Amino acid sequence: MRLYRSEKLCKARELGFHKKPQLATQMLASIAKAHPRRRICAIADSDYANSAVIKTLPVNVDFIGRSRMDAALYAPPKKRQKGDMGRPRVKGERLPNPAARAQAWKGWKPMTVEVYGRTVDVEVKSFQALWYKVAGGRLLSFVIVRGWPGHKKDDVFFSTDLSVSPEEIIRRYCLRWSIEVTFQEAKGRLGFQDPQNRCERAVQRTAPMALWAYSITVLLYLAERPPIASLPAFPWYRKDAPAFSDMLAAIRRDLWRYRLLDPPHGDRRDQKSVEDLIDAVAYAA
Repeated sequence: MRLYRSEKLCKARELGFHKKPQLATQMLASIAKAHPRRRICAIADSDYANSAVIKTLPVNVDFIGRSRMDAALYAPPKKRQKGDMGRPRVKGERLPNPAARAQAWKGWKPMTVEVYGRTVDVEVKSFQALWYKVAGGRLLSFVIVRGWPGHKKDDVFFSTDLSVSPEEIIRRYCLRWSIEVTFQEAKGRLGFQDPQNRCERAVQRTAPMALWAYSITVLLYLAERPPIASLPAFPWYRKDAPAFSDMLAAIRRDLWRYRLLDPPHGDRRDQKSVEDLIDAVAYAA
């Protein structure tokens, strides 16, 4: 995790300013260094699909993200022939951008993919090209998608890993939706939304603590019970998987049962006091 401060605030406090993509590169470098033998796939939206991130990717990190329909694309440079003069070319001929490719009616292929947990039918065009402004001379795989659920316009995604199929690029990109859900739940249920801090260290610790609590809750739930255990069931609605609120409620239920309801062991002097119940209700624990 990294703390982002606005450029105006950094100037006022005489601190070094870092843009969000620069902070992202720091985190990717840390993860890659901690796991040098693992192949890591970073997934992000178009705000991070820029040269600051792509050109500095560690060797064991791949990137999947959203590109631009007007991206300037090029063919790879031709191999240098004997007798050629001058500096070697870094890119080949200019290629049609994704918007121009999408306008051509030929080349679309139907595909069934998993999008945000649903199986949908879309049309795709896939190709490889250089996005020189963003990735330099690194060849990228692009996928243009038509019929994207909830989107009237065509969209385009790319991957630095050339071995990943178009279907897998789409599926992996949709995995980033879990990040949005995590932030929503952390804000609504774990105090991530409006922490009131004044001390510097408190500012740096509050948000990470909320996200760590989120992770601990999920891991504890999965370790203690089957994923679909204790889910609320109604005649008109049944859940296939637990939401974070279900996990939190299950853990709270277990804590209440242990503290208040489970019969005591030992002699009569070990009887549980009603004070615990009063405190729990008073603090809504």
